[in-house]
Amino acid sequence: MSDDDAMSIAGVTLNEEQRAAATNLVENAQNVSLMAGAGTGKTTTMTACYVHIIEKALETIDDPADAARLPEQILTTTFTERAADDLVRKVREVINDRLTTIDDPETYALWRAVVDNLDSSYVHTIHGFCNRVLQEHALSVKGLEPGFEPIDEAETAALIEETAAAVVETKDDTDELSLLATRFSRRTLVNILTGLLRERQQAAQWVETFLAQSEAEYRQQVCAHHPIDLEWATETLGELTTSFEDIIAFRADPPADIETGNTTWNSTVVPLAELFADIEPADVTSLPPVERLQLVSEISDILTTGNGELYSGRSRYYAIGTNAWQDSDSERYERYRTAIETIESTLEPETLAVDGTLTADVRNYEYLNALAALTEATLDEYDRRKRAQNVVDFDDLITQTVDFLESTDDTTRAAIRDSFAYVMVDEFQDTNGRQWELVQALTSTDLDTFDAEHVFVVGDVKQSIYRFRDADVSIFQQAAGELAAANERHNRTADQPPLSKNFRTLPSTLSAINGLFERIFADATGPYEAAPQPLAAMRDNDHEIDPVVEYLPVPEGDQEFRETLLGTDHELATRRAANAGELEARAMVGRLTQLLNEGVDVYEETDDESETAERARPIEPSDIAILLRSRGHLKEYERALRSADVPYTVIKGEGFYETPELRHLLNLLQTLVNPTDELALYGTLRSPVFGLTDDRIAQLSDPTESLWASLESSADDDLAAIYADLQRWRRTAGTHPDVSAPVVRSWDALLTQIIDETGYLASVTADERGQQAVPNVDKLRDRLHELSRDGVPTLATALRRLQTQAAADTHDPEASDAGENDGVQVLTVHEAKGQEYPVVAVPGVGRTFNTRGSVANGKVELETLGEDVLLGLKGPDPANGFEMTQTVLRAQAGAQRTREERAEEKRILYVACTRAQDHLLLSGRHSKASDAPRADWDVPVKGVDEDDASSWRDWLQPILFGDADDAAQWLDLRANGSFTQTFDYTRVDPQDGPLTETGAMTVRLPPEFSPMERDTGSGDPELATEITTTPPQPSRRFALSPHTLSQLAAGEMQLTLDAEANLVTAQPVETEEQATTPSPGLPGFVRGQAVHRLCEVRPPRSDWRAVIDQVVADERQQESPIPDPTDAEYDAISEQAAAAMSYVDELHAQLDTVGVYDEFPLRVTLDVAALRGDLTGFIDQLIVTPTQYHVVDYKTDTKPSAQSVESFLTERASHHSPQVMAYAAALQKSDSTRAVHVHLYFTDVAQAYTWGPSETDTAQEYIASLIEEHAPTESATSR
Repeated sequence: MSDDDAMSIAGVTLNEEQRAAATNLVENAQNVSLMAGAGTGKTTTMTACYVHIIEKALETIDDPADAARLPEQILTTTFTERAADDLVRKVREVINDRLTTIDDPETYALWRAVVDNLDSSYVHTIHGFCNRVLQEHALSVKGLEPGFEPIDEAETAALIEETAAAVVETKDDTDELSLLATRFSRRTLVNILTGLLRERQQAAQWVETFLAQSEAEYRQQVCAHHPIDLEWATETLGELTTSFEDIIAFRADPPADIETGNTTWNSTVVPLAELFADIEPADVTSLPPVERLQLVSEISDILTTGNGELYSGRSRYYAIGTNAWQDSDSERYERYRTAIETIESTLEPETLAVDGTLTADVRNYEYLNALAALTEATLDEYDRRKRAQNVVDFDDLITQTVDFLESTDDTTRAAIRDSFAYVMVDEFQDTNGRQWELVQALTSTDLDTFDAEHVFVVGDVKQSIYRFRDADVSIFQQAAGELAAANERHNRTADQPPLSKNFRTLPSTLSAINGLFERIFADATGPYEAAPQPLAAMRDNDHEIDPVVEYLPVPEGDQEFRETLLGTDHELATRRAANAGELEARAMVGRLTQLLNEGVDVYEETDDESETAERARPIEPSDIAILLRSRGHLKEYERALRSADVPYTVIKGEGFYETPELRHLLNLLQTLVNPTDELALYGTLRSPVFGLTDDRIAQLSDPTESLWASLESSADDDLAAIYADLQRWRRTAGTHPDVSAPVVRSWDALLTQIIDETGYLASVTADERGQQAVPNVDKLRDRLHELSRDGVPTLATALRRLQTQAAADTHDPEASDAGENDGVQVLTVHEAKGQEYPVVAVPGVGRTFNTRGSVANGKVELETLGEDVLLGLKGPDPANGFEMTQTVLRAQAGAQRTREERAEEKRILYVACTRAQDHLLLSGRHSKASDAPRADWDVPVKGVDEDDASSWRDWLQPILFGDADDAAQWLDLRANGSFTQTFDYTRVDPQDGPLTETGAMTVRLPPEFSPMERDTGSGDPELATEITTTPPQPSRRFALSPHTLSQLAAGEMQLTLDAEANLVTAQPVETEEQATTPSPGLPGFVRGQAVHRLCEVRPPRSDWRAVIDQVVADERQQESPIPDPTDAEYDAISEQAAAAMSYVDELHAQLDTVGVYDEFPLRVTLDVAALRGDLTGFIDQLIVTPTQYHVVDYKTDTKPSAQSVESFLTERASHHSPQVMAYAAALQKSDSTRAVHVHLYFTDVAQAYTWGPSETDTAQEYIASLIEEHAPTESATSR
């Protein structure tokens, strides 16, 4: 649909809404708060505003030197450095295009001066801008020393953890720690303090407030945040005095016919009367506020069920004995009945459900006081350590800048303010209150009355999804109001419409999104909720593509339920899946593969002037993005895509710094910093940077000197050239002793120079990782670029920063190959923010939200309610002081957090859906209802709760399927395989007003899973000369791990054939389930993983507990529940890891080691009879000598107490023998000249079992025989 009102401003074509923003900011000189919906041209508008500011300024400038300073007078902050670079690039493109049309030399010189100085523009992230201000004014900023360095999130996390641990250790003899130690272990206290320091702005505010108040003031605060209003409670209790007195009298002198021992008597009459055991009803209004509120709460609990509902019928009145007494003593009966009814009707107890006990809050005061004091000490120590290291974190950058601007003299502040003619803030929905304070301090002439001009903020509250990074969605509306008030002070009130015209998404796809989210965002209450904003579809569909807009319901649970909905022969009904996530992954990938095989059309842009802006073509894998809410089921989607033979690119949940290309380049940088680092130099020489073989390096090595010295003295021309290259790069980097400073402009430029000179990218893209290596290298360059912009002065410091990031952020993802990707892209919703894709698939609609608090796994709740920051802990139970129970403060803080997080979940789903250009697919798992099936419906799907949603499905299911009790849509789906649901919505058009429009989404059962059909060539196919009755089948493949082979030999696994994918995999052997009692304490696999992690990472001994805790936390995401380790378990794990390390160190000392590799990736391709496939896995440690490989594998098997060590070693070694042989086979395939030794180190007995070359020489034959022996027959297939 064309935009008829489009016209150009500053060389950028804008519609009326976009043009209004540029006109209001520049022509009308007013502040602009712009709500920009998804795909409505926000970046285009910002670019136009920026260039238009320059255009207007140049009308009064004739000196190119003055023109060159204009980019320094427009402060623009973006959410990421990449966004900043993109904006500068777009501005540069617009100005360069303009330069081609300018004939006047003087005008050309002015614009040329502007574009030449764009690199000096104030376009930064907000943290980058603050760093620049503070660096320029470091001498004037209190508590800041010149030459300070900003530390990133990973370094901050490491410093916080180190500080919290140190405070707990050094405060051992304080009263505060002694008191808290009665409730929390030391490790838990460290976790609590660490969590609070990660929220240090709120934590500092809570500490300051709490320590300044008395216990009485604390109680007042608790009462103020109680869900029941104190004034109403006091008034209501006074009105019920007579009713309470009648209940007390009734209990004291019951009618003769009443059975006083039954349940109703003991659960209603007795507890109501006993509430007044120590006070007369007439005196309740004089009770302390806490006791008044608690009394109302306890009365409500007595009169309602466990679900907070009133008891039904007459039972609450007189089902406490026979009915005869009401006839013989009708007056007393009426008094009793009236008393109960009066209490119920006055209190309405079903509306007063309160989570938490006020008495526990009162008893919690001393614990909160101790925690506040300990938190204050930790905050002080954290600040002391930062000062000692002369570093600042991201929070400091903003806080220090705000404090400086607000406290400096008027002249300095005015000079800074006047240096910026305009201030523009992008993605304003993801800022917070402190960042808005910064904008106000920068732009207002009066700190008390906001009177700024020329402030432009743009964003979309529906796309605010960074609460975990302290974003506050409510700030957008607050700032909009304050900007409007400032405009009124200057008598500038031109209307600013929101950007509501969507140019990204095809009309019918956008209509579906509009309709869905008008309902999901409906009834928005509270400043953290987003209101619906249906967008106008402006994108043309000239080729009449029929968009796929679908929801795939995936039944999970027992096979009978799946067969009822899908049919008895459906692959998803009969498949034995490891988990429900696997079923959904196969459902979604199966549908995407179907679209690929059917050749569904998508649009692509064209530069051909003879054609329209877009042309249709068949869908390709690279058009598809699978957007995951989290990485919990990433592996399931990888497996499904591989099974379907669909190429893909994954932004992995872990491993960026562990990818081969990153290891190569980090080794190279380490070599430039310290060439005597043997491991780094060895890795660099054998990497694709230089490509030397192990044999060549071994020939180079001289046992009497270092590898670097051997390289320096080598007479070999090739090796001499390598040495010369390294020395030249060291001079460029400033790490050579002959130079005092780097001669390269940035660390990313240094890396780019080396990559270009060596052809490194060409080498790494030729291997099996293909194009994934390219974005990873680019991501490293971006990291180095950010370090350069932060002013990191030396390569050694930059490398240390990268190493800290790698150590602290083990889940740093691989980069997205969004540009030159040739496969399906799999990434998270957050990683997709700001992107768009022809086909968007959003699985996981039924995924349960994570509602646990972020501080110490929810042990502490820290939230802002109104003007107060609340911190809630569980408190001593009034009935049992040794038990902890919920408190009102913890419940209220947790409820507020849950409300805000639930509102954000709506926005995250909206961001995911609005990434779609052409087609949109959603999927979600549905389970069987626990109640009996209705007579007219044998597909009893579990209902949802929209008001207390725990997943996206709770909002979508009622829209698509109707009321939970209505089976019609499910029956239609089962009978026909699909149905289409329509939903009307109201869109407000700027000219025509409210318009009723209709969206539609098809609900479709998942298709059968099938592989992607590949093109076999181009041109017309040749006619076959022979006809066969059976179509040719692809060769049968297998994918196994070494560990699986041990399970295979032990009969624990069996090989099965997936006939459609022609893939052989291992599946567990079905056995009769026997009831088992879980062992207390940490599961064995967690203990084993902790030992492995310690041996691999080898952190300082003081950090071992932290590493163990991290392992527990990682595994807790997949397995629940897992308890916290006990002191004995910490000690046992540490002892086993220490013994294993000692064994390996002794082994190193005995060997002529030339290389050591932890977690060495293993892969070997084998041909076994009619099978061909891969063995893939990791070797715990691989030691390389000139003639041998030594494999070290840690085993945490537990020895039975009655078994001898010798017997245990023999038995477990035999069990693990296939795994050992798989290692040997892989290494023999890699280098048959080296002998293979394998050392299985059993940590439980601190001894190793060793295989030598005589046992491993036949490893390949052994593995082939094992696989062939267990190869599946045609009948052994899995669906």
